[in-house]
Amino acid sequence: MIEKPDKQTREDASAEVLVVVDTHCQWLVPVELAVTFAAARSASLRGIFVDDAQLQRVAELPFAREVTLLGAQPRALGQKQLSRSMLDVSQRFQRLLSERAQPLAVAYSFAMVSDRQQALAMALSQGADLLIIGQPRVLPLPTSRPLRVLLLPAASGDLLSALAVLLDLEPDRPAEVLVVEAQRGDSCGEQLACLRQRFAFMHTREADAEALHGLLNATGQNSLDYVLVARLAPAELLAQVLNLASCPILVTA
Repeated sequence: MIEKPDKQTREDASAEVLVVVDTHCQWLVPVELAVTFAAARSASLRGIFVDDAQLQRVAELPFAREVTLLGAQPRALGQKQLSRSMLDVSQRFQRLLSERAQPLAVAYSFAMVSDRQQALAMALSQGADLLIIGQPRVLPLPTSRPLRVLLLPAASGDLLSALAVLLDLEPDRPAEVLVVEAQRGDSCGEQLACLRQRFAFMHTREADAEALHGLLNATGQNSLDYVLVARLAPAELLAQVLNLASCPILVTA
């Protein structure tokens, strides 16, 4: 792992927000979310960029080729050239992190790892207050549609506080919160009712755990904008979310 501490503009805090991205996901939304949460919680921010290890292995093959954007001409794909390209991409992510964190005086750091599973395992084991994972977005979302948030499982109070921050970003936008009934806490209904009073355009809908696959795979008007999941959720549920979601995933403590 390559770790590169960056300039920090606020004293280190015990709370920490982690954001994990790679070359296949859109960076802007996860980074801006991470900075927003870090500023709201007076937390430090840690950005983790995942190198494409599989592409690095392909580049080691003697017959590996790439097609250039200009002229569409194939040329040899060298490992050194690919490594320089990946380093350049990671530096662009680091600059985006800096550009968003510094105006809000959020302390931040940066790390680069070579394996996505390693990065997620490391992030989940570090006990950060919030982990935000960038996921590949298959198709752009339609405009003028309600915000759609999947909440699972519903027993964590921190999950609902994170939901409140998301709704605060667009308080006048209609929002549909899909609540999966997994180990729902007694106070969850009361907390959701309080949120409905606070956000007039929010409504909730209960969903069965069996419908999770379809919800995560939804496209077009029914696409999800965010998935909120508690860190202590069952491992198989976390794995399903990571494999299928095409929107940012927020994992709360």
